[in-house]
Amino acid sequence: MEWKQRGITVYVRNKQRYDPSSKLYDFLHVIVRNYAQTTIGAIKEDAIRQTGNSARINDLFLNNEPLADDRSVAHYNIEDGTILETTSNPFWATCIYIKKCEADKELSANPNDPHILAWTKKSIPRKLTLLSVLFNSKNEFRAQPPHFPTLDDFVLYLERLNKKGATMNPHFTQKDLRVMHNDFLQNDVGRSGDPLGNFIRRYAIQLGFRRPVKIDLKLFERNLQNFNCGDCEVALAELYCSDCQNATDGHGLYLCRQCSDTLHSGAARRRHQVDNLENAPKVSAPYVPHAFKAPFSILVAMYRALRERPAKLSMTEEEIKERAQPLTDTDLQDKQTGQYCAGFDCMEKLLMMRGFVQREDARNPTTDDDDDDDFFHRYALTDLGEELAERLFTFQQAVQRFMMSNHIPQIPQSNSQGCYGGKRICLIVDEQERDKERLLSIARERNINVQVRQLGAGDYIWIMTPPQDSQNFRCMGRNNTEEIVLPYIVERKSWEDLRESVRTKRFYKQINNMLGSGIENCFYLLEGSMGRMRYKPSEEQQKKLRETLETIFIENGFYVNYTASWYKSVVWLLWVTALLNEMLQKGQLSTDGVPYSEFRSRTIGQSRNPSLQRTDYRPGNSHVWDAEHYIDGLFRDSVNEISLLNEVKSGMKTTDRYKKHVLVIEGLESYNKVL
Repeated sequence: MEWKQRGITVYVRNKQRYDPSSKLYDFLHVIVRNYAQTTIGAIKEDAIRQTGNSARINDLFLNNEPLADDRSVAHYNIEDGTILETTSNPFWATCIYIKKCEADKELSANPNDPHILAWTKKSIPRKLTLLSVLFNSKNEFRAQPPHFPTLDDFVLYLERLNKKGATMNPHFTQKDLRVMHNDFLQNDVGRSGDPLGNFIRRYAIQLGFRRPVKIDLKLFERNLQNFNCGDCEVALAELYCSDCQNATDGHGLYLCRQCSDTLHSGAARRRHQVDNLENAPKVSAPYVPHAFKAPFSILVAMYRALRERPAKLSMTEEEIKERAQPLTDTDLQDKQTGQYCAGFDCMEKLLMMRGFVQREDARNPTTDDDDDDDFFHRYALTDLGEELAERLFTFQQAVQRFMMSNHIPQIPQSNSQGCYGGKRICLIVDEQERDKERLLSIARERNINVQVRQLGAGDYIWIMTPPQDSQNFRCMGRNNTEEIVLPYIVERKSWEDLRESVRTKRFYKQINNMLGSGIENCFYLLEGSMGRMRYKPSEEQQKKLRETLETIFIENGFYVNYTASWYKSVVWLLWVTALLNEMLQKGQLSTDGVPYSEFRSRTIGQSRNPSLQRTDYRPGNSHVWDAEHYIDGLFRDSVNEISLLNEVKSGMKTTDRYKKHVLVIEGLESYNKVL
């Protein structure tokens, strides 16, 4: 394969581009190929050279923060297409330019009106003074002023500056700037592309400096290199002219060089702005859902149904959920804990709104009544949705082929019951667990034994039943004394539940109950993420929750696992059940354990009497090292690396090879080391 040289294009919005009356529509742009060795200062110098050294660019800004001249493009992680500003307050500079243009037009239209002459004579110099302050044009200050997030910040700065002429009338200029700021927030901020550029272009059209341009979105979704000339429609386009308006759609023309030379030979068209094709205006990329999120899984599931024979052209909500759920971590059936919306809500709020799916009402075939409740929705892919879904399906198939070719383990979707000497495995679910009926339904689909019981500790355990003669045995819980509890117990929590239980001390009671149950392997299953909590905790609260989990991991020997949703927690539990079944079939599962009746007597007693909390944690020592000390040892020569290990052993004072020790590296992670 031929290697292609990498490179990104960085744009610079110089002073003239903030002025809607300027005819300089094209960005200064610099192509960067060596990210690590190209500095911001080099970009600045290249941009100045493009203007014939006429531009004055003192500083460059990204996200309203100044960039250091000696820092590289790689240092700031500047992406392809990034626009660097030449002022710390690009929006306010644009607004002042707009107000100056309005005054200029008013004066030009009424040159003999004494009233207009009077106020414009004061207004225009004030606007020029404000621009001088924003750009630091006269080098009066050490640097440009700080960024002003609000107009009040801008006004307060001017009051403290106390510079002659640097003022704004609160009843006119300030009032208009507030209106423009609200307009910018509502119509431009948050949209893809160049929000400030859209704002400038809109006001340039309102002031009569530019003509409205209608963009053909479908045209831009095609590959630019495959554009044919808009004039001859035969040769490939190489140039773009924004001023050559297409007769039907109103957007600029893509032209080959010959047609461009012909069209721009006349006097009127010699003033057109002709640019290279790669500098043609960009539009936001078409929507593509994140892989294996809810919209992705729904589209792939609906496309799979189209490929069936006979094809399913439309499906009900439940049919889509059943097919799409295995493809996503998001729970489609119900909203996740702490979330206002369920996973399937993206159907109406995103897929239907963007035109990928259409919905039709149909009468429920099980009833003949005219009640509104007897109508249900059927969903079908539109042509646009089918095109996108086909691409997503191709991607999903490629992922599956990659995983199979590299033998990456996957969670099985269906399992048979294990049996060894008539014994079987059964998952026990606490009766207080939410959605337990749904869990039972999923387990039945996978032919896995699950039973709901009252548990005094944990939310889930596994038992091994006594030998049974029937091959169709289902665990019924009638032989508690002969049932053996396997050495695994699980407490499931969402981050919302964890925060609440820590606050009420219920967390520590549950941990002590699990430790007092006599079960060796304790699992803590965290569901969801802190970033998706309904009320996101502060940094201090997040740190406290992480430290709480580290405590049970380090001091109590818990295994802390994380899942994305309730559904994925259930899949994890059933997957563990399947592994235990497989071990049982192969005769690899130990039959030693606590009888269920003994487990029940231990845990139910603890649950009713909080004073019986366990405090004698599992034996073990810990030794805390500073991260820098530890890392420094890792990078020594091979001879000294042996001494590092000896240092660790000496610091932990270990003599018993079978005793567990924990090495805590302050500032990094927590590592279990058995020495």
